[in-house]
Amino acid sequence: MSAAAPPPLPKLDNTFGALLIGVILAAALWGVGTAQCYWYYITYPKDRIGIKALVAIVWTIDTVHQAVIGQAIYYFLIQNYFNPLALDNHIWSLVIQALLEGLVCLGVQGFFVFRIWKLSRKNYILVAIPTAFVLAKFSVTCAYTNRGFQIHSITEVLHRIHHLSISINGTAAAADIIIAATMTYLLYSQRTGWSNSNGMVNRLVVFTVNTGILTSMVALVTLIIAVSLPNSPMYAAFYFLTSKLYLNTMLASLNARNSIVTGKKSSTFELSSNGAAHSMPRYERKVERIVTYDVDPTDASTLKPQSLSDHRPKYGGDGLAV
Repeated sequence: MSAAAPPPLPKLDNTFGALLIGVILAAALWGVGTAQCYWYYITYPKDRIGIKALVAIVWTIDTVHQAVIGQAIYYFLIQNYFNPLALDNHIWSLVIQALLEGLVCLGVQGFFVFRIWKLSRKNYILVAIPTAFVLAKFSVTCAYTNRGFQIHSITEVLHRIHHLSISINGTAAAADIIIAATMTYLLYSQRTGWSNSNGMVNRLVVFTVNTGILTSMVALVTLIIAVSLPNSPMYAAFYFLTSKLYLNTMLASLNARNSIVTGKKSSTFELSSNGAAHSMPRYERKVERIVTYDVDPTDASTLKPQSLSDHRPKYGGDGLAV
C-alpha cells in the first residue's frame, strides 16, 4: 500500500513572500536608523541625558524587533516551507513583534507630544488630544498581544482579532496627523516680523509636516490593506516597517537641528572656518552670528520669543528641532 501523497505546497507570493519583502525593507531602514543614531551621538554630545537615553532605548527595542521579525520569516520560509500545515502556526515572534512596535511608537510619539507640551507652554488641552490617541494605540496593541498569545493559528487570528489590527493602524495614523497638525499650528503662532526667524519657523513647519506624513501614510496603507484583504496577512509587510520609520523620524528631527537653525547644509564650524566667510558683507556676517549664538541647537523642545530690546530676535528652549 503506497503512502499518502503529501499536500501540495501553497503559493506564497501574496502572503509570506510579501512578508519577506517587508523584512528586507525593514532591515534596510534599521541600517539607516543605526547610522542616524551614531551620527546623533557624535554630533550632539551635550544633549540632555533624557533624550540620549530615549534614543538608546528606542533603538534597542527596534533592534530586537528586527531580530524577531527575522526569526518569524525564517521559521516559515526555511524551517517549515515543506510543511504546509506549519505555515498556519501563529508563533510567539509574530505576537512579540506587535508589542515591540507598540513600544517604539509609544516612545517616539511621546517624544513629539512632549514637544507640543513645551511649545504650547504647558497647554493641557492641546496636549490631551494627541496623548489620548497615543495611549489608545498602545492600549489596543497590548490587547492584541494578550489575545495573540491565546491563539495558535494565523487563520484564527485573522477572524478573531483582525479588528484590533485595524484599530492599531487607525489610531496610529490619527495620532501622527494630530501631532503634525498641532505642532504646525504652534510653530506658525511663533512667527515674528523678522525674516530670519520666520524662515527658520517655515523650515520647521515643512520638516514637521513631512515627517508626520511619512508615518501616517504607511499606517494608512497598512489599514487599507487590512480592511480590503481581511483574510490575508499581507498587511503585516507594511506593519514591519512602522517601528523603523518612527525611529528614523525621531532621529532625523534631532539630527536636523543645525541645518534648520542655519538654513544651510554646512555646519556652523564650517561657516566660521571657511576663508571665504571673511569676505562676506558685514550685514550677512551679523545674521550668521545671530543665528549661531541666539539659538541653541543642542536644545530640542520649544520656540520662545524673548526680549527684542536689542532689535533682533532671540529664541531659547529646546524645541527648535522637529
